[in-house]
Amino acid sequence: MRIAVCVTRVVDPSEAMPFQVGPAALSGEPLPRCLNAADLSALEQALRIRDRLAGTMVTVMSLGPPECEPLLRECLAAGADEALLLWDSAFEGGDTLATARVLSRAAQQLRADLVLCGRLATDGATGQTPLQIGELMGLPVVSGVVHLELQDSASSLLVHRKLDRGCRAVIRCPLPAVLALEPGTGPLRYPRLRDRFQAWQAQIERWGCQRLGLRPEEVGERGSCVQVIEVGPAKPDLHGLFVPDNGLSGMERWQAVVSGGLAGPAGPSAERHPPLIEGPPEVGAERLLSFLVEEGFV
Repeated sequence: MRIAVCVTRVVDPSEAMPFQVGPAALSGEPLPRCLNAADLSALEQALRIRDRLAGTMVTVMSLGPPECEPLLRECLAAGADEALLLWDSAFEGGDTLATARVLSRAAQQLRADLVLCGRLATDGATGQTPLQIGELMGLPVVSGVVHLELQDSASSLLVHRKLDRGCRAVIRCPLPAVLALEPGTGPLRYPRLRDRFQAWQAQIERWGCQRLGLRPEEVGERGSCVQVIEVGPAKPDLHGLFVPDNGLSGMERWQAVVSGGLAGPAGPSAERHPPLIEGPPEVGAERLLSFLVEEGFV
């Protein structure tokens, strides 16, 4: 079996100092980078499959500049069999679709039986790349994977997929396929010192447009369907945020904030809050039902 693991580098949240988001930040000093957490989980799952199934080959590949090589060597030290750096000057400025074209073509040339990716990168967090890889390769895709088991026939996987509200879906997925894993599904094993030395001396192949059989207009900025107009900090989400009346005193504003506006103080804004329901349970239930009917909830 051949397993291709897609990894990417992101800003290291443990070392990067707070910075102002904007064009100036992008052109300033380079930020510390690390491997995406979800991609590390994907690599560990690939290594576990190899430990169980003899003859399995694990290849890690990353689309990025030559500065990605040290991170690929970390994957080799952890146990990956080989690493590919997918880079060409034509790849610059590509969106998720252009990235998926490169990764899918590399996986096809590797004849991968299984493609593992992290579901989200901590910088972009679009979750689109694994889905687009599967679409371009014509393979089934399962996203939100938190656990996977190789079946005895080695022709399918038993996949646990995370759903909303703590639920999970158990899916039998035939191979070949593309799986997008959640972070934390399994910590990446700690490499031995000998493996670190070997990884530092290992040869990392570099594949560009010509090697992948791609045209320059299919990749990079020219092959993208999304254009970045502006870069800036995210706008605050004010949905559901309670703002007390400016006409209240400091103590009244504090009481309104800690109560979420449900039990505001008496005063000019008191009429905005519904009265408290008091009395025996029967009376309270009847008044509550009347309120729900009047307000159109039931």
